[in-house]
Amino acid sequence: MKDEGGRINGPHPQPLSQSWARRMRRLRDRGAALVETAMILFLVLLLIAGMVDLGRAFSEYIVIGEASRAGARYGSMNLSDAAGGVADGGE
Repeated sequence: MKDEGGRINGPHPQPLSQSWARRMRRLRDRGAALVETAMILFLVLLLIAGMVDLGRAFSEYIVIGEASRAGARYGSMNLSDAAGGVADGGE
């Protein structure tokens, strides 16, 4: 809007250098936020991958323990099969 003298009322436009500096600062801040997010995301994904790997290792530990118990149980119950012959001294 113009007043009687032909001047523009309202907010005055900022000089080009100030608006450019503000725009560059905003872009720089956005870039810094993107880099920080990428770094944190990498660490979070690394932590999740470590937890999954540790869970799988623990699961394998349990499976191996159960298999060894089952093998020991089978060997103690079936003595003739364990030595490949008969338990009573066979021939």
